[in-house]
Amino acid sequence: MVKLADNAGFGFDKIEVNWRTYNSTVPGYQIEFDSVIVDFKMEAEENIGEVSEKILSIMKDNENITIAKLTEAIGISSHSTE
Repeated sequence: MVKLADNAGFGFDKIEVNWRTYNSTVPGYQIEFDSVIVDFKMEAEENIGEVSEKILSIMKDNENITIAKLTEAIGISSHSTE
């Protein structure tokens, strides 16, 4: 119970610090009387449409491709770094 009380009220701070570390942006907040909406923006390194088209093209050519081979073909890691 002490740990819970020690951390009470720091949720938004933790969200912001961790998101900034992960994505170098700050989340947006829409605070209403009875709710909060947190908006996480992603800064894409590459056009999402181009990546999607590349994935679909690769899968069309080889419908039995594995995730490992697909991620290798588009140049991303299939495993989380955490």
